Amino acid sequence: MPLVAGIAFVLAACSALGGLPSASPAPSTAGSSGAPGPVATPRPVASPFATAVTVTGTIYPATPNPNATPTPTPTSTPFPTPLPPGVADAIYALIGQLGRPDWCDPDFYPVARADGATLARDHLAAMQSDRALYQTILEHNGIAAGQQLTDAQLVAVYQDWKVLTRAITLTPVSGGYTFDYIALRGPAGQQTDFHVAGTVTQTGQISASVDQPTNAPLCPICLARGTVIGTPGGPIPVEDLKVGVPVWTVDALGMRVAAPVIEVGSTPVPATHRVVHLVLADGRSLYASPGHPLADGRPIGDLSPGDFVDGAVVASASLVAYDGGATFDLLPAGATGDYWADGILIGSTLAGP
Repeated sequence: MPLVAGIAFVLAACSALGGLPSASPAPSTAGSSGAPGPVATPRPVASPFATAVTVTGTIYPATPNPNATPTPTPTSTPFPTPLPPGVADAIYALIGQLGRPDWCDPDFYPVARADGATLARDHLAAMQSDRALYQTILEHNGIAAGQQLTDAQLVAVYQDWKVLTRAITLTPVSGGYTFDYIALRGPAGQQTDFHVAGTVTQTGQISASVDQPTNAPLCPICLARGTVIGTPGGPIPVEDLKVGVPVWTVDALGMRVAAPVIEVGSTPVPATHRVVHLVLADGRSLYASPGHPLADGRPIGDLSPGDFVDGAVVASASLVAYDGGATFDLLPAGATGDYWADGILIGSTLAGP
């Protein structure tokens, strides 16, 4: 089955709305009255959220910190390029027997940045730099050496290349390698995630010590639909923001300033997606994906009751089901890329280092 399907990137643009106000000190955020705009009213009963499950610490599997780079760093691998002989065949054996990895592909999380064929063409030179690996991928896809690839074939080769070099980590041990990843099994629309771990030899002999159902990876994909963003003109739902609209942000000196939005993004999510419902002791609350960063870089999914966030104590941090169809993010111009969402100062997954 395809590694990634049905994911799109939304990028809208419009002219800036009027002049920007002068800088002013960042407001106190110890309570809802200190936010730069009205705090969101309680969500109605008919919402995209379901029953909460209390989060007591880091959510497994851990996700990369999306505040570090515009796209999260792929799963690391101990192997240099080119891959040592046998690694690609071992990974293909794992995929064939245990399932293809369900992972946070950096091409699509936190937001998709281009179509698959464009991404594949952009990485073609890198793929071909390891001739043995490239030939192995072609063979597994039934493509003859020297054959002109169609866009569909190129995308398939690129997807396999990412899986072999980024998605599954093999650690060398005597006689083979150890593996530990989340595998996706089942027909389209009925897939189930399994946590699998064990050893595999270069000839593809697999010994799985762990093979059990698990949750899908919690990729860092932004804010829930209906989250309101603080702007000089009043709160605006995140899904309605456009490039050029001024929002409140923080400059390098910690001052609250207005700056135009320079990028917006949206990522479709499955009905099984879950978000964190963060509630602060002062009454502010926020629904966001576990990997979304706070202004200080901490992922929201790492928070526990008693932690401090934006001048207040965390009262609870609970996982809730979310069927809003998509999640959203934005990037204001300026030094930090931070902005206020439902009255809480947070970072952006679209911000640079």
